[in-house]
Amino acid sequence: MFKGRLGAANAIVVVNVALLAIKAYVALLTGSISVLATMADSCFDLLGGLLAHFGIKQGSARRDADHNYGHEQIENLFSLGQLALIGVTALLVVLEALRRLYYGEAITVAGADLALMAIAVVAPVGLYFYLSREHEEHGGAALDAAKNNYFSDILQNSAVLVGLFFSQMGMPQADSFAALIVAALMFRVVVIASKRPVDELLDASPSPEKMREIRASISSFKGIRGFENLRVRTIDGKVCIDVRVRLTGKTSLAQTRKTVDALKAKIRKDVPGVKEVLVEVTA
Repeated sequence: MFKGRLGAANAIVVVNVALLAIKAYVALLTGSISVLATMADSCFDLLGGLLAHFGIKQGSARRDADHNYGHEQIENLFSLGQLALIGVTALLVVLEALRRLYYGEAITVAGADLALMAIAVVAPVGLYFYLSREHEEHGGAALDAAKNNYFSDILQNSAVLVGLFFSQMGMPQADSFAALIVAALMFRVVVIASKRPVDELLDASPSPEKMREIRASISSFKGIRGFENLRVRTIDGKVCIDVRVRLTGKTSLAQTRKTVDALKAKIRKDVPGVKEVLVEVTA
């Protein structure tokens, strides 16, 4: 149930339902803005998990007449949608925290509230390491966004726990300051996690190191005189390569095909994470 990319999306949904219940209970008892902030974040995490489930399922669908290159980019769209919701929530949290600081609103915190928030700190730790392992094995923009988000959740929930503790000790403004920290961490997730899906949707080239690997692999192939018009883009964390090569001397069609196949095989061997290689031959 929790293996692979789809299983990881299922795990996100299950854990967030539990976290949402805990935070809603604590928020109802205390009225804490920092708890409300993390509860809202958990709501969007749950929505993000559902979107990730749908995005991964749709993204793995085979290419069809209307989508000749497949459906992988749908994961990036869902990832950006989730991140946009997190950004809007963070802005609302900042406004409410500043309002409470201005008017000096106090909250009531019991020992049981602290215990429940401690559970909310521990749960994302396990989910983060689980998602890191699944992303390393299976890749995917949705899992990458979720992994970064849960690392931030660990810091967020820890800040909330500290804020509730100091509020219980007679410093009510600590809760609002904790909420501002939560909002800052949410904005951090938006900035960091949005880079990859945006780059992939805009067909950005991979890193300079990866480009050097690709050029070195093609240049060292002895069956060509040279190459030009090298274009590389990233889809779902893997690179797609399009290159035009010049063959050495006159060759038959059969020999040309063998040379192209050999070049593709060499590139795949030399460069990790190659999804597709298209080779155009010129005189």
